[in-house]
Amino acid sequence: DAEAALTPIATPTAPTAAGAARAGAPVSVGWSANLTQGQRFQVEASTNATATVAVVEDFESGRASRAFTTSGDQPWKIDASVGRDGGKSFNLSGLTSEQQSRLELTETITEPTEVAFTYNSGASDELSFFINRELQQAPSTGTDWRDFTTTLQPGTYTFTWLAAGKSRQKSPIAIDNFRIGSVSDAKWTPVATTAPGATQASWTPGGATADAGIRVRADNGRFQGDWVQGPSFAVADA
Repeated sequence: DAEAALTPIATPTAPTAAGAARAGAPVSVGWSANLTQGQRFQVEASTNATATVAVVEDFESGRASRAFTTSGDQPWKIDASVGRDGGKSFNLSGLTSEQQSRLELTETITEPTEVAFTYNSGASDELSFFINRELQQAPSTGTDWRDFTTTLQPGTYTFTWLAAGKSRQKSPIAIDNFRIGSVSDAKWTPVATTAPGATQASWTPGGATADAGIRVRADNGRFQGDWVQGPSFAVADA
């Protein structure tokens, strides 16, 4: 869509210097953009803006540590229906012909890093894998566990596993042992959604930190741009 492609990129410009922000005191945060007319901007703040963590998901606890989402005709679940080493996996059962179901995860990668997982496509249906809607693993069928590995550069990525029913499902489709070397672990809090054309907002830090950050994205009411994070900065004691 041409309008989506024209969604502007907003780049935070302030604050950036130590001493520019103090706990409990309003501070002006600003950004520049290649287009501001008619654009609102969403602004968020973090007190651990450069925090990172390695993702290691074997699902043996029965829960995922990252924010996976599932949608479609049948839900994905974590249990011991099938597992790479006889344990638990994130899996899907109950698809019938022409049904589909997605498992998705969005992460921000902070340095060149490896992404890897194992997968089982099931006996009668198909599993494919996408990164930012680009096909990485062609639709496959089979109960043998197989490995997928790739290396990604810094950026924000949405990982999508798409299961497609071809008949009444005979065995679960599953992923296991999902790993990413390094992703952002920053916690972000909404600051403001601005009036159209604004390039400043006010933020009041709640406490001192050496690793504060601001991120901004455009929002024209129909489409949202990508988040752009500014340099980290310190927030001094009140």
